[in-house]
Amino acid sequence: MANRHKADEQDPHADHAKKVTVEAIKYHTNAGKAYQIGDTYEVDESAVDNLVAQGMALRADRVEHAAKQREQDEERRKAASHPVEPMTIDTNKG
Repeated sequence: MANRHKADEQDPHADHAKKVTVEAIKYHTNAGKAYQIGDTYEVDESAVDNLVAQGMALRADRVEHAAKQREQDEERRKAASHPVEPMTIDTNKG
């Protein structure tokens, strides 16, 4: 029997891949389950890039960030399009 070194032993946590929450942006199936647009579910971190590249899902944390960014952009756009003080024209010049 060969001597076993600690480096040869597997990490007991290695089987538990990190999970990432994604949001479906297109109807699709993954691991035998169907997901509608807007559904959120967890996948192994290693699968996220593939789902994003195929245009099927986005990381939920990025979806939330993008939604907040859109809200902020909309607020800035509204603020820029509405002057604080109404503009007036002096018609008494002459």
